[in-house]
Amino acid sequence: MDNLEKTNARKSTKISFRTDDTTLAKLKAVCRIENKTISSLIEDVLTEHVLLQENPLSLHGEKRQSPRKQCSISAVLFSKNNGSTVYRNGTIVDIALSSMQIILRNTPDGTIFENGFQILFSLPNHEHPLLVSCNFIRATHLHDESMIVARFECTEALENNMLQQFLLTNTITTENTSKKKQR
Repeated sequence: MDNLEKTNARKSTKISFRTDDTTLAKLKAVCRIENKTISSLIEDVLTEHVLLQENPLSLHGEKRQSPRKQCSISAVLFSKNNGSTVYRNGTIVDIALSSMQIILRNTPDGTIFENGFQILFSLPNHEHPLLVSCNFIRATHLHDESMIVARFECTEALENNMLQQFLLTNTITTENTSKKKQR
């Protein structure tokens, strides 16, 4: 790309928006873990959303069996460690049919979950909580936070249906919203 193309590709439009303190704190946490600025993270999310609207069948080179859905779901993780049960509060930041990413705060040692753990959470708009066993895949530690990636399997048909409905409903809601805006 020559210099002229680079200058034309510069970002010249500025936008701003309001949010609550909780959302801002979660954005900052994800930015620290991913080593990005808030502006860069938000631009990535918005760009991906716009691209999905333009081509909903494309999974952007997705290598996973099912794509992840970004979310913010409070959860409790627990694991047997040296004969005692360890509990930690966390936030699921994205989820798929068989895996999830969870942010843990104030975790001195995120490796306590390496031998597997269980997680308890409720999907938005569902009263029935899900309790699933997880296999640890990897963790990234930064400052007082850890991001854990885990694989899980919903053994109950009800839990599996709830998760599929949650993932599908978000997609349908997004598509319906964009169709209403086009009218």
